[in-house]
Amino acid sequence: MTTSEQPLQTISAFSRAVGLSTSSIRDYGAIGLLVPAEVHPASGYRYYADAQQRRAIWIRRLREAGLDLDRIRTVVDAEPQDAERILDDWLAEIDARAAAASQVAEDLRAELRAAGGASPARTCRVRVVVEAVVAAIQQVMRACSREDDSFATVLLEADSGRLSITATDRRLLIRRSVPAVTLGDAGRFCARPDELLSWLDALAPGLCEFVIESSDARKPGGDIPRSMLLDADGVPIAVPSRIDPFPSPERLIDVADVPLARAALQRAGAEALLSDATTANLQLEFADGTARLISEKATLTGRSNGETLRLRVARSPYATAVQATIGDQLTCTIYAEPRHIAWTAPSQPDFVALATYLPA
Repeated sequence: MTTSEQPLQTISAFSRAVGLSTSSIRDYGAIGLLVPAEVHPASGYRYYADAQQRRAIWIRRLREAGLDLDRIRTVVDAEPQDAERILDDWLAEIDARAAAASQVAEDLRAELRAAGGASPARTCRVRVVVEAVVAAIQQVMRACSREDDSFATVLLEADSGRLSITATDRRLLIRRSVPAVTLGDAGRFCARPDELLSWLDALAPGLCEFVIESSDARKPGGDIPRSMLLDADGVPIAVPSRIDPFPSPERLIDVADVPLARAALQRAGAEALLSDATTANLQLEFADGTARLISEKATLTGRSNGETLRLRVARSPYATAVQATIGDQLTCTIYAEPRHIAWTAPSQPDFVALATYLPA
């Protein structure tokens, strides 16, 4: 459908482009926060303009960071100076809550140590938006293995003001991070995505609080350190801990060399090419400022910079990586050591998909 000025997107296409569920888009429309550009008078179908994507992405990112809808509405509609004032006040509130929680935790630890009752367990208290965690799990779980139960899981890592969710089948690794308030030690917990989603679906929307508790103590008869989820009151949550086989995506990025090359590609074109391809491998070429993703049926071109390269990439993991991304644009970055390609999206800086490649 088009208006006189520009084509319009269906709610499903708009949802994929901005990373919001269709139900959230409808809810935001009902309260006047994200109103459709057009509603079909007979069918009631909603249509959205490309120009609305920026607003929708900021709504998603602010909501994931924990800002309430009333203030989100004010921020996205306000003059710049008013929006900055609201954001400054919000950040000051977060800092005050974090400082108060940190002080309480330190006081309690001191009392436990003085009483000789300190626990050997390490704990990380996490405060995060439920919907953001659900969306992140649903996005990364595409990389869960369907053949190996050891990799049919997702990893939660909480540290330094964020909660990162990772999945891998050993050919492809996808990670998404969401803003969180984290207190205490770094936390790491591995579980099946369906079990995590079942727990999260039972929670009220908005902010939730939970604790990742881990210990270096070994399970009887085993060699896997204990790790468990607790609710805010310290009661165990019925999500079983699974064996943690994950590498650290942070470590993979940290040890990477300076990129060999980088390219910008259209997501829709890449998805179409990968869906239509039938061979197991594709070619990815970088030369003269142009990147080319080549199948036996089509070629997709985009802007590039860096070295001249010709690579062989496996179709299946790259198709999954592209399907998992959000937005119209993709960026692929080539690293020599370790030998992998990082797929990212400008509209979602907290997302990365890593897959290996071979020289052509």
